[in-house]
Amino acid sequence: MDGTDMVEIERGVAFRLNEVRGGMPVRRFAQRVGINAETARRYLDSGRVPAAVIAQVSRTFRVNSNWLLTGDGCRDPQAEVKRLLRNTATHDLLAEVGGRLDRATRQAQPGES
Repeated sequence: MDGTDMVEIERGVAFRLNEVRGGMPVRRFAQRVGINAETARRYLDSGRVPAAVIAQVSRTFRVNSNWLLTGDGCRDPQAEVKRLLRNTATHDLLAEVGGRLDRATRQAQPGES
């Protein structure tokens, strides 16, 4: 990876961090994440953010950390799960697992229906 690639990655991270912040003042964003406002401003401008801060932003604002770092996947982790569940193979697998759990529960509780 050359320097140009790193610059593009950092720009992307900065862009997505600012997208998460929305119209929120930097000071409020920093408070919610648990960092100093000037440090937050630096991260928002540069995109050079420690992994621990990415993790905290992800938890605080309920965003997918992979999306925050790379732009891949869905911003909303719940949307990512829903997307996976729409996949027919996943749906079929979950239906099969659910059926087996129902049968096992009925077998474990004879006389109850």
